[in-house]
Amino acid sequence: MLVRMQSKLNITEFREKLKSSTKIGHPQLKINTPLNLFFFDSSKSFYGRYDDTTFYITLNYRITHSSYVIKENYKLFNKRLQIRYEIIPKFKHQKYFLLLWLVCGIGMLIYINLKFGNKNGIMITNIFLLLMLICGSFHYKLGKRTIEKKFRKTFEIYT
Repeated sequence: MLVRMQSKLNITEFREKLKSSTKIGHPQLKINTPLNLFFFDSSKSFYGRYDDTTFYITLNYRITHSSYVIKENYKLFNKRLQIRYEIIPKFKHQKYFLLLWLVCGIGMLIYINLKFGNKNGIMITNIFLLLMLICGSFHYKLGKRTIEKKFRKTFEIYT
């Protein structure tokens, strides 16, 4: 969904803030590993690329990754900075893969319970796996809200 907003910043302040808070790189090629904890600079809030009218950024985390990318263009219109942005999944079929992962995980848990019965060891393991599946899906859902909130706060965007 394409969102149109305005920023309290003028265009030069916006570009300066974009330059100071974005580490240059391709958002879809950013790979996060535990080694990033020691060898990675996370002093800048965003990771991506930009030019004079558009940018393509994601959150700059050390270990975890952001599942979403902000794709945007901006211009000066009636002495106001107009921003048109869209928050999209980092990969095209990411949402479907997560849904398939949840269905397969829950199906596997039901199969194990039916095959082996209600033994305490299996029940505890299944509950733990179910909680992991649910936490992963909530992390995915909250990622969109997190990136939008940080983006609006950093660049002083309002409706």
